[in-house]
Formats: sequence, structure tokens, C-alpha cells
Amino acid sequence: MKSFLTKQNLNVLILVAGLLAASSSPADLTFQTSRGFVFSQINDATFGLSWKAPDGTLWSSYLGKMANNGTVVNGVVTDSPATNACARIGGSLPSLAQYQNLLSHYFESGTQSMTDQDRADLYRLFPDMQAQPGDTVTMHWTSDALGPGGLEARYVEGLDPYGDFADWSQLYSVRCLRP
Repeated sequence: MKSFLTKQNLNVLILVAGLLAASSSPADLTFQTSRGFVFSQINDATFGLSWKAPDGTLWSSYLGKMANNGTVVNGVVTDSPATNACARIGGSLPSLAQYQNLLSHYFESGTQSMTDQDRADLYRLFPDMQAQPGDTVTMHWTSDALGPGGLEARYVEGLDPYGDFADWSQLYSVRCLRP
């Protein structure tokens, strides 16, 4: 009985497998929002699977829930569980302005409102920003502190581009960025 696995067939199988792996590589994945903005998925050595925004900012995946109580320097939270988690992967905790910039790719032109399609686009790339009943996973810490003494830090909640302040010992979601 003749074997199917000849040297020539093996080379063809290796070539096909390589092409399939290359075409499904996360680094090759792009997503165009309904507003025309293109995000690229990057498999970064320290950030892991991340989305590169149209402005070049790299946004990490959801890292989990943690506190954001630390030292405040010039209105910015430093040395907190949230900021340290970002530093460990080579990034930083986003400011409110950086979250607002991310969300601006989904807003209707000249407004801060989203259509159902805009929300679907956002949730496709950042599913943890979608509200789940009774969960605080949509609340993401920013690096902005309230006052020089701290005790509270700003968070953004889902689609709210303004956020609010909360006791920084609360366990809220963390996502990092690298400009």
C-alpha cells in the first residue's frame, strides 16, 4: 500500500498550514467601525492581544478588577494596584481625556451619543465595557485623582465620556494603554 505522506505532499501540507496560520494571525486582524475608523489587533510581547486605535494608541485587554489607591502626583494616581498592573506590562493607566479620545471614534459626528451600531462596534473590540446586570465591570479606573490628597479617583463607566469619582479602594476594571 502506497503512503499518502510523501516528501512532496508533506511540503505542500507545511506550506498550506503556514498560509492558514499567517492568515488567521491576530496581528493581521483589522476592524473598521461603522464610522470608518480602523482598529488593528496586535499581539504585543508585553500587552498580549491588544487593539491599536486609529491614533496609534495601543489599548490592552481587560486586566481584571483592582483598587486604584496610591500616591497622587500633580493630580495623577501613581503607585496603586491599577497603575502598577499597567506598568508591569509596559503601559499606563489611561486618563479621562484618553478614554474620551477612544470613545470619540464611536460618537456621532459633533455629539457624544452613539447609535446601536456604534455600541455594537465598541463592544466587539471592548466587550467588558458593555453593562452586565448587577456588575461593575463597566467601571474602568482612570489615572485622574480628586484633589492633591487623593482618597478618590475618577472612573469611566461604559459609554459615559465624563465618568465620576469613587473611593479608590473600590475594585473596578483596569485596561492599560501605550501611546
